Order: sequence, then structure tokens, then C-alpha cells
Amino acid sequence: MPSEAPDAADLLAAFSADQLALGRSARTVDAYAYRLADFLAHLAGRVGLLEVSRADVAGYHDALRARGYSASTAKARLCTLLVFYRFCARRDLIAAVPAIALPKVPRNPPVHVLTPHQGMRILAQPDLTRKTGIRD
Repeated sequence: MPSEAPDAADLLAAFSADQLALGRSARTVDAYAYRLADFLAHLAGRVGLLEVSRADVAGYHDALRARGYSASTAKARLCTLLVFYRFCARRDLIAAVPAIALPKVPRNPPVHVLTPHQGMRILAQPDLTRKTGIRD
């Protein structure tokens, strides 16, 4: 590992350039930058960006959920951290990626639709001899 770690701004700029070089869209890179800035704000100088532990990442996840973020949004933010720290590991800036197991996001429950028979029963309900029945 290098003796002098790059500052956060230089590191994030190098990460963004790397992601663009890998073919990520500018919007994706912007989203990564936004999410990483939020993570830095969460760290609030308590720990450096390259000294983050799994406990710090888990604490960030807990903070996201406490702030009302959905499970899928929190997972997207953790995925950004995973991509970032893999970049840092490829550059030999960290010894291990401080990732946590990504939470499983529950799928939306299946949508229940009417059977053809149920649909026909509903359509047969209005009394077509009355104006309100025709309307309905």
C-alpha cells in the first residue's frame, strides 16, 4: 500500500474517470458520485475513506433504513460502495473490500387478476334497463 493516501476528492475523481473508461454512462457515474458523497457525509470525518470497515458500511446501511430509504434504494447505495472499494482494491489502496452481505430485497407480491368467469359476472351486474345500469 502506498505510504500517502490520496485525498477523497482526487480518489473520487479517479474513480469517476475509471468508470467512464469502463463504459459506464455519465448518468451512472453521476449517481455513483452522489451516493459516495452521501456516504462521506455519513462518515463525517470519523474515519477516512480508505479506512472504512465492514461495521462502517453496516452502520451506513442502518442509517439509510432509519432515514426511510427502501430496501432496494439502500441496496443500490451499498452496491455503489462495493464498486468503489473494488476499484480501490485494484489500485492497491486497500487490502480488503469492506463489503457486507447485501440484503435481499423482497419482490413485489404477485398481482391477482380476475378470471374470465369473474369478469363476465361483474359485467352482468348492472341493470341495463335503467340509466344508471347503462352508465355502470
